[in-house]
Amino acid sequence: MTTNLPEEEYDRYFNSLRKIENGNFVYQEVEFDGSIDFVDLREGYDTRYELGMSTGDYSETEFNGPFIKVKDIAGTELGGLVFGKCNVRVKAKIDKYDMEHGWLVIDIIEIEAR
Repeated sequence: MTTNLPEEEYDRYFNSLRKIENGNFVYQEVEFDGSIDFVDLREGYDTRYELGMSTGDYSETEFNGPFIKVKDIAGTELGGLVFGKCNVRVKAKIDKYDMEHGWLVIDIIEIEAR
């Protein structure tokens, strides 16, 4: 996940991680080192957030891999992590790769500072 690829290549790669269970596509879980690049309150909520993430260590000048979006996570799930510019280890379930916006959408299972 740390390679910069064209959108079509990301789409092919993430679709290769899917399997069919009970008639539905289900993605494999993934684990990666990443960084929380920004955090926004989820619209209409006081304690739920949307995260923008990237793979590897935080950098203001380099960006590797696909842009990663977490659409909904509770502040309590983030524990004591400092919002923004935080290096983390993530275990997640892929929700989808959104070619229209160019981001990988994930649901976090575990996240911890590294």
